Amino acid sequence: MISSPGTPRPAVPGTTADLTSGRDAGCLAAAHCANGLALTPVPDPNASARLRPSGSMALMTALTEHLRSRTRDEDCDLSQTDLAQEFTDTWQHDPDRGFGDGEVRIFLAIVNGVSWRNASTSAFGGTGSFGAAAAARVAPIGLLPAPLNRLDQLARDSAYVTHAHPLALDGAAIQACAVAYARRASPDQPLDTFHLVSTVARYATTPDFRTRLLRLAALARGRFGHQDALRALGGGSGAVTAVPLALAAFLRSPDDLPEIVRFALPLDHGTGHVAAMAGALAGARHGAEAIPGSWSRRLANTAESRDRA
Repeated sequence: MISSPGTPRPAVPGTTADLTSGRDAGCLAAAHCANGLALTPVPDPNASARLRPSGSMALMTALTEHLRSRTRDEDCDLSQTDLAQEFTDTWQHDPDRGFGDGEVRIFLAIVNGVSWRNASTSAFGGTGSFGAAAAARVAPIGLLPAPLNRLDQLARDSAYVTHAHPLALDGAAIQACAVAYARRASPDQPLDTFHLVSTVARYATTPDFRTRLLRLAALARGRFGHQDALRALGGGSGAVTAVPLALAAFLRSPDDLPEIVRFALPLDHGTGHVAAMAGALAGARHGAEAIPGSWSRRLANTAESRDRA
């Protein structure tokens, strides 16, 4: 468990469209907004065009609904078989949403009768995907009222459905635990950045992730810019770089949600994953009320247009 921030017991959140206030709502809504901003042709947070969140955000909503249907008080659970089918159904409902190529291959295999486990573990020549999409969608698990060791396992279970590589599993676990930390820490007190990093680092099982988190802890001791973050943590879309970069964006200015997202945007490499994870962390700390109204309206307009389609 997180020792210093305490352990409140938030309700399991519903779909993004149902949530209008609070830190649980803020976590999911800010992730959607940030992801959409990263994927606009010109990612200008002050523009007025509708936001177009990716397939990862559709899968985040599916995961949220899955957890809500299976969680009672502290009894948090998920079914990988059911979740794999629900993810596949989500893709089939809106295949042009912008899902990853690896995810699409897995969903097609499931549609054609291949077990989700075989589809996931055989991806990328049998290594499984090491991308960051599973970490980008994992935030709802971080909102569950459970000890961090339980969140760690649930995050890994949810990721394994599409991302079986150890780096992807580490990424999902670390992001879920970081969301829990941000959600449970008091927003009225300065965020203990070193304690956050040291807490989530306990759930890294791979040497590569442990190294990146050590670099992150050193980076976060001072002021840094985009190039500093990229030099310390690396670029690319893999979970081993994307998750630490999202954490860096959050730790750089943890009390300024818009600035967290703005800093994350140039680090994103076109996937929306870094931005979504940074947004989730910021929203979990500050709630939906901290999201700029222009972002929320642009997201709402996108949801309404999909409902009419």
